[in-house]
Amino acid sequence: YLQFGHPILAARSLEGDNSRDLNALIGRLALVVRDRQADPRGWAILGRAYLTANDPGDAAKAFARAITAQRQLGAVQPFLYSAYGEALTQDAAGAVTPEAEAAFAQALALDPKDRAARYYVGLAAAARGDTGKALGLWRGLLDDVPANSAVHQDLVDRIAALTARSGGGAPDIAAMVAGLAARLKANPDDVAGWQRLIRA
Repeated sequence: YLQFGHPILAARSLEGDNSRDLNALIGRLALVVRDRQADPRGWAILGRAYLTANDPGDAAKAFARAITAQRQLGAVQPFLYSAYGEALTQDAAGAVTPEAEAAFAQALALDPKDRAARYYVGLAAAARGDTGKALGLWRGLLDDVPANSAVHQDLVDRIAALTARSGGGAPDIAAMVAGLAARLKANPDDVAGWQRLIRA
């Protein structure tokens, strides 16, 4: 797929559950990329494959190579910086490292609406105690993600917790329960939603 210019199909082929097949695909993809080192698409797909295989360290290296290759061709696409930052964050067990935050900042400089960058820069800001910046990023992002998505509920939970911690008042539990109940009525198979409802 990579060789014939269909990188989306290459990435989609890596979505299966058989880890042995996935590792074989990664091996073949690495061989193709080795022969086409100046092609940023190949490095980006390899990075995605490593993430799928739960190898964020190698994913970060692949995305870094994709950024270098694309910079030599012209401007770097913002999603590459975001992907690099996400891989670094996963490799640090969920902590947004300074290097990851710098990558997300570059993504935001090129695309202020980049969702992943806004989310993770918000995490870094919250960890530093910069509540205003974190809430600003997350509230803006909340408007841009589907209301029935897991990301939306994660943002609602984080905003409520951060607001309460910063003395902005406790979250409206009744409203949270009502919102969760409405979503679960529409999607009763949402296991994570049921867990959030129990916690609420």
